Amino acid sequence: MIALGAFETNSVAAGMICTDEAMKASDISIIESGAVCAGKYITIFDGSAASVKAALSVASFSIPSELFWVELYIGKIHPSLLKALSGVGLPVSESLGLYESYSVIQAIEAADQIMKRSNISIVDIRLGRGLGGKSVVTFTGSLPEVKDSCSYLEGSMLPKGCISDVCILENPHEKAVAALENSFFISPNCLKSGGLS
Repeated sequence: MIALGAFETNSVAAGMICTDEAMKASDISIIESGAVCAGKYITIFDGSAASVKAALSVASFSIPSELFWVELYIGKIHPSLLKALSGVGLPVSESLGLYESYSVIQAIEAADQIMKRSNISIVDIRLGRGLGGKSVVTFTGSLPEVKDSCSYLEGSMLPKGCISDVCILENPHEKAVAALENSFFISPNCLKSGGLS
């Protein structure tokens, strides 16, 4: 069973220290690690449940607590989450949903949660870079499923302060999807869908 861990620090240098210490202490695989807007640092990794928990514990005690912004542990991730974090785009189907978050960590958690409860697919997860620290999760599916996911995200699942916006594009026009692709939110192969008008 693959577990996922992530942390966000309020300092680039502190984030590098946490990442180094976590890797020295535990057998984890880094999925992504680096600076994001504005002056923060994120590290996302996977491994066994014990390894991920140990890495998070070591990381959180490696720097002063005020610099260790937030952490995430998911004991059993959705099978498609790693692919989504790697930026492998999927064709857009009937509708497109977008979840915009002020938190990188909460965006990852949101993606995992809606994939587990609804029949939607994550098209892309854009984490913090070039967005002023915001993150955007783009997902697709039938209109009822996308609406259900958006309602769930707007509900009590995540702290209210994390949500910037949630929106739905019903039967999005091909050129609108192309505009998103040009903004690097969606992989070019998403335009191969035959279902767009």
